[in-house]
Amino acid sequence: MRRTQFIACASARAGSKHGASRRTSNAKMPKHFAAVMVAMSAAAMPLLARAQSSVTLYGIIDTGLTYVNNQQVTTPSGGIEGKSAWSMTSGNVAPATFGLKGVEDLGGGTAAIFDLRSYFLSNNGALFEPNSLFDATAMVGLKSDAFGTLTLGRQFDSYTDALAPFAVSNAWAGPAGAHFGDIDNLNAAFNVNNAVKYVSPNFGGFALSGTFSFGNQAGAFATNRAWALAVNYSNGPFSAAGGYLSVRNPFNSVLHGDTTYVGELSCGQTPVSYCQMQNSDELRTFGFGAGYSLNELTVNAVVTSSKLVGSQYLTASNGPKSDIRFDTGEVNASYYLTSTLQAGIAYSYTRATISAIDSRSNIHKVSLGTVYNLSKRTALYGTVNFEKMTGDGLAINPITGSPENYAQLAYTGTSNSSSQVAVSIGIKHNF
Repeated sequence: MRRTQFIACASARAGSKHGASRRTSNAKMPKHFAAVMVAMSAAAMPLLARAQSSVTLYGIIDTGLTYVNNQQVTTPSGGIEGKSAWSMTSGNVAPATFGLKGVEDLGGGTAAIFDLRSYFLSNNGALFEPNSLFDATAMVGLKSDAFGTLTLGRQFDSYTDALAPFAVSNAWAGPAGAHFGDIDNLNAAFNVNNAVKYVSPNFGGFALSGTFSFGNQAGAFATNRAWALAVNYSNGPFSAAGGYLSVRNPFNSVLHGDTTYVGELSCGQTPVSYCQMQNSDELRTFGFGAGYSLNELTVNAVVTSSKLVGSQYLTASNGPKSDIRFDTGEVNASYYLTSTLQAGIAYSYTRATISAIDSRSNIHKVSLGTVYNLSKRTALYGTVNFEKMTGDGLAINPITGSPENYAQLAYTGTSNSSSQVAVSIGIKHNF
């Protein structure tokens, strides 16, 4: 879970009023201790001289309670049925993260930068992605006022960076408000390894960005390869963006296969309805988004078209490989009722098509939410996400193998019916 993300951070600064008010007499110090202090002060002088260099500890803790009205469970006889569920959950409106970022001023408007960030589950303290310390970001690079920013390592691609701000799942609805399966990656279900990313300076409100991810496969340069292009525009209250993303072998290259799959259509569920869908030759997705803010009101819209080329989804039931296409449109709005209380509403529609069997499904999603800010860093929230599916059937019945419409909100168990609703309340703290 990309999981793209809007993170407030605060750094500790040396020389607090408490430290300034305390004085120690060298006359009362042991001689060897005074010598150590002098040596430490001398070593610190180069750091103090570079006032623009810093390292910041930052993150988010988001924990709450979630009710889901219908989730599939396996019966003792081997069948399936739907049951409601109450759970303590993490990342209901924003992923729980812990990170370190830094900047070193190199002079002449140029700086060295790095960012190390990890996702975790704040309800139990576990890493979000097993056996991965910095699964969100692990990058280092250079930033120049004149020439832009160049970074290397594990990071989010340019397409996701550009379009994610217009999706309600990155504002107040959380991952349950993401488009079906987050196939278009606007909720940052995945990021890319071995990536080089460039972001240009701003030219009259425009900025260009590009990402290339190496597959690191000897003799197979295209295997696991990914690339993306994006353009952003901002002018006062108006902003817009467009982008394209291609990922080869997405199931293994960015979603890490059956055993550690991190995407919204998780293979870890029992029974499983969707997990092999993204086991395809390539994911191709492009989209456009725009937003406008006027005083207390913010309105966003985004459209995406995503294709899983050569998906093996149907082969589990002895069917053929097939392209699967998702065309999605979303509109969302939020309004500050008071200086501390925000309310929002969103609607999205997705048309899913499995070309080999000419199957078409319609996915409707409505999100409602409210956020009450206790301070600049702490907020209480409540969200409701509802999904309804109609049409031929997108899911595969795990018992009969026939097409079914099984709704599934991200990171919840698949519903045993064509609809599903999730209600979350909780607290989010930025640091």
